[in-house]
Amino acid sequence: MSKAIKQVVELDENYSIHTDSMCTTLKYEVEHDTLIKGKVKRVTSKDEWYYPDMKFALKSYLQKSLRHVDGIEGLVNQVSKVEQLIDSKF
Repeated sequence: MSKAIKQVVELDENYSIHTDSMCTTLKYEVEHDTLIKGKVKRVTSKDEWYYPDMKFALKSYLQKSLRHVDGIEGLVNQVSKVEQLIDSKF
C-alpha cells in the first residue's frame, strides 16, 4: 500500500484545507473561553467537512466565511479577501 500524499493549506486563523489521495477536508478550529460549572474554561471547538476536491472545499469555505458578514460592502470585501487568498495559495 502506498502512502497518501498530504497537503495542508492554511486559509485563515480558523480554517484550513487538508488533501490526500482519498479526499479533501475543510477543517475549522477555534479556541474560546466558556463558562462551565461556574468557572471560565478555555475550550477548542472543531468541525470537519469532506469534499471530493479542492474546488468544492474552497466554495464551502467562501460560503462559511460570508455567514458573519454584514452589508454589501462587507460582502464585497470578504469575497475580495478570499479571492486574494486563493491567488496567493494556488
